[in-house]
Amino acid sequence: MKIMSFAIGLALAPFFAKAQTIQRVTIQPESHFSLSGTSNINSFRCVMENAFSNNQLNVCYNQEEDQLIFEKTGFHLAVEKFDCGNAKMTHDLKNALKAETYPKIEFELLTLAGLKAGDCEPVAESVISIAGQANKYLLKYIVKQISEDQYRIYLNADFNMTDFGIAPPTAMMGIVKVNEMISINLILNVVMK
Repeated sequence: MKIMSFAIGLALAPFFAKAQTIQRVTIQPESHFSLSGTSNINSFRCVMENAFSNNQLNVCYNQEEDQLIFEKTGFHLAVEKFDCGNAKMTHDLKNALKAETYPKIEFELLTLAGLKAGDCEPVAESVISIAGQANKYLLKYIVKQISEDQYRIYLNADFNMTDFGIAPPTAMMGIVKVNEMISINLILNVVMK
């Protein structure tokens, strides 16, 4: 969940020579976001269908020593786009995420260190907001340069739902209990022009 904003910053390595830079970044529609976890019965995976429909962002940053400092750089995802492959499970997930009150998962990129031209594994300080609760994380990304202006950014991270004030869902009158830990998988395909 801490993924998107960080990934965008990762792709900016060739551009961080200037003191302050604004870079136009397009998140390609084939990008992917999913959430997975387990219960005392089985495992589940929920994906966001069409979460990235050519999202365009202005990424503003300054270089300070060996890291990038970002200003108002982030993106959001609509919780309503989650699909768990089972209508009841999808409904329960959206309820757990308090989708009616907080319809978006928000990602903000604060800093990025270890970014370089080509393939790399930078670390980003990011703020992730879910269900109205914002938490700061240090996340490690994998960045692959696909072409001169295209990058693929990967993030796999585990989070505790209770860190966001989310009670793990239950079903069948409490017989089925979802574990607190969830995994986030993000694959961002970005183009910079």
